[in-house]
Amino acid sequence: MPALTGSLAASSMADRPWVRLAAVVSLDGKIKKNTETHTREWISKEDKARFASLVAESDVLVMGRKTYRNMLPVLPRHKHCVVYTRNPTGQPRPSEQVAFTNDRPRAVLGHLYASGYKRVLITGGSEINTLFLADGLVDEVLLTVEPVMHGIGRPLLADNKLYVPLMLEGVERLNAGGTLLLTYRVLERQGGLQNGAGYVGEGETQYGGRHQEYIQKRVGQEELLTADQYFAPGQGVAGKEQG
Repeated sequence: MPALTGSLAASSMADRPWVRLAAVVSLDGKIKKNTETHTREWISKEDKARFASLVAESDVLVMGRKTYRNMLPVLPRHKHCVVYTRNPTGQPRPSEQVAFTNDRPRAVLGHLYASGYKRVLITGGSEINTLFLADGLVDEVLLTVEPVMHGIGRPLLADNKLYVPLMLEGVERLNAGGTLLLTYRVLERQGGLQNGAGYVGEGETQYGGRHQEYIQKRVGQEELLTADQYFAPGQGVAGKEQG
């Protein structure tokens, strides 16, 4: 496989890689407890082994900057990674296998496909999951459900108006404690954000050219805002600068 370029340029190709989204959640849908920083002790060893297999099967991993920072100690050194960040040019590149970007998801996938990468794994966090699902760019969702509940924590998705129809393809019990691996096929390659009138086919349809600003401001933020909140007066690009 060719090395990743430092800047991921837009591609005019309609084709894209096969995209999986993998996540582990608590029974109440949280990917992280409110007090967690790096480690997630509630994740079973069986899921960690399953995730390592998924990483090995994938050509490229796509994730946010915080997820990359947390995963760095366990990532295979040869694995190609695309990392979303608000400031891609200001990030030191540890190797040619890592590229930082704030490009639109469709452009990133088009570039990867043109470069020969066929299997992409989305590994989070919430904002990155939402960006790719909202643009209809995920083919399969692999969700590990651990038998715990956190109450307060980081959700799987960063926007509570996201709507993506799925079809359950498989259920596997990973251990005696009841950890479940759920495999879903995305029914349509059109994710979207619901508005008051109903379904919007792509995130860009609702937010237009400001989608890029949404990426730049949302990725890496501690505080979660829904897309509607972000573009509302007094918030995000419509108000004061977000940190």
